[in-house]
This record gives sequence, C-alpha cells and structure tokens, in this order.
Amino acid sequence: NQVISCRVWVFNPSLKAVAIEATPSCGCMVAELQYRQIPPLNGFPVEVQVSTWGLPLGYQEKVVGLTVSSEGVSWQEEVIIRLEVVD
Repeated sequence: NQVISCRVWVFNPSLKAVAIEATPSCGCMVAELQYRQIPPLNGFPVEVQVSTWGLPLGYQEKVVGLTVSSEGVSWQEEVIIRLEVVD
C-alpha cells in the first residue's frame, strides 16, 4: 500500500521540436509531463507514480504510453516500470 515514485528522462535527438503526450496504462499510475513540447536536441524528466494499493503480490510491469508527433507524423514510445509487490 505504497506509492512508488520514479523519474525517467525523455530526449528529442532530432533537429525539430516534437509534441508529447503521456497515457498511463492503468488507473494506478500517474505520469506528469513538465512540458508538452520538447525542443530540438533537448529533454526533460517525466515523473511517474505507481500506487501499489490493491495490486497482487509479485512482479509487476506497468506501462506509460508516449505519443510523440512532429510536422504531421506521430509515433508511439513506451516507458516500462518494473516493480515487485511484497508483503
């Protein structure tokens, strides 16, 4: 019954700005983006929180989907958070 917090970094290695949106895979997660756009050759941390309340014991894998777009082209990336719920 804890909230696990972690920070992952997203980077834009291209020479064009990209828009980004985060979609957690379940209601037990929150992903906070500092910005909605990443400038060229830049990045920032994404704060992810997972509530373990009600999760079964054992190994868990939670996903935050990232939708990234630039100049009419969009693609999907994933942030995978792995944790183990213990008694």
